[in-house]
Amino acid sequence: MTRRHAPRERGAPVPARLDGGIHEGQSVPVQLMVPPIEQGKSWTVSANLHRKGRYITLVPLQAGLSFDDEGADKRAQARLSEALAPILKACGVRVHAPAFLVDDDVVLSEASRLLGQLRAIRAAGSGVRILLPGPDLLRRSLRDAPVGLGAIRCSDRATLAEAMSLTKTWPDLEPCCCAIWGMGRCLSAMALKMRWTRSPKARLLCRLAGASALKIPVLQW
Repeated sequence: MTRRHAPRERGAPVPARLDGGIHEGQSVPVQLMVPPIEQGKSWTVSANLHRKGRYITLVPLQAGLSFDDEGADKRAQARLSEALAPILKACGVRVHAPAFLVDDDVVLSEASRLLGQLRAIRAAGSGVRILLPGPDLLRRSLRDAPVGLGAIRCSDRATLAEAMSLTKTWPDLEPCCCAIWGMGRCLSAMALKMRWTRSPKARLLCRLAGASALKIPVLQW
């Protein structure tokens, strides 16, 4: 079965996948999915937020209307479809069996309440800050440097000073900091390494050399 995506409201964030589609520094609101006790399953986390009520569930990533009880009275289904038309412009709706036992106004009231909750979550999530930022390129490069690292040479005095400061935390790297090289010589040495070796160190140098085009200071070891 093909699932169509519901049109997003203006300002609504694009949903992110948790299996590799999140970039560094991105804030992603997630929802804890608690299965019914009788299923005996563990909790899971999903980036696809939804709000479940007794009569309906709002599913922002799914378009259209669906029913738990497909065998319900067709006239009742048509009546609910008409009543929920304004909600369907914002997200998909799944109708549960108890919805056929109450007035349409009750179902619509729950739908409006759940939609308000979704909008409040989006508004609050847009202001969430990262609790602990990830390491920058220099710190990450030194943190993951191989054992037995040679000399660390840098094309920028400030970056070299920062590297020397970081090596106080990682004393095995402290003897590696050396004098500053010129930018051209740094890149020439990198090009030679990248051409003749495929080692992890060379791949890191390759990434750093590419970063130099963005005027990011270049390291070499």
